[in-house]
Amino acid sequence: MMQTAYLNNVLRLPAAAVLCLILFSACSGNADPPAPADQTTFNAALADITTAVTAEDYVAAEAAFVSFAAAYPNSSLVDDAAYYVGRAIHERALINLALPIPVVGTPTLADARTQYDKLKNTNSNKADNAQFYIGKTYFDALDYSRALTEFGLVLTEYTAPSAGDDAQYYIGRTKHEMALLGLPVSTPFTLANARDEYTALIRNYRLSTRRDDAQ
Repeated sequence: MMQTAYLNNVLRLPAAAVLCLILFSACSGNADPPAPADQTTFNAALADITTAVTAEDYVAAEAAFVSFAAAYPNSSLVDDAAYYVGRAIHERALINLALPIPVVGTPTLADARTQYDKLKNTNSNKADNAQFYIGKTYFDALDYSRALTEFGLVLTEYTAPSAGDDAQYYIGRTKHEMALLGLPVSTPFTLANARDEYTALIRNYRLSTRRDDAQ
């Protein structure tokens, strides 16, 4: 009865009014609220670093995150911005190292490490990722002994780290490299040791995108 009465009332309305009711019914409640300004600005910077390829791209991405932090100092995303500044510096350092003649004045792996270090003891959700990339800076510098120590800290210092599978994989990679090179350490690693680490990743991180690399 109620529904019939409603339809009868609608049919008595002018056509334009009926159209407005239909459009309102279709659209109301479906529109997403606009994202906060800090989130929108952060997302734009994130898109910049995600698509970056050249050193210039990473310079622009770094500047975007620095600008974000200055514009929104109280945002919950400030720590994330600091992490991505480190990532941009890291990538610039790697690109520079690959050049036949490195450009003087370009940030180094140590500079990236300094930026990551600002986050590793915070409550940021990027703290364990920062610790992982500290290890990666040593790995990239071929300082395998120190890299192994830093990757291990991801697994021992953080509860359920999101970078745990990355750290586990690179522990295997590091031991693998050390075994191949026969580096003089107190307890030399073998290829079997590296294999054990890769197996641990496959066993313990069943959803990891690193599983096929480990295999």
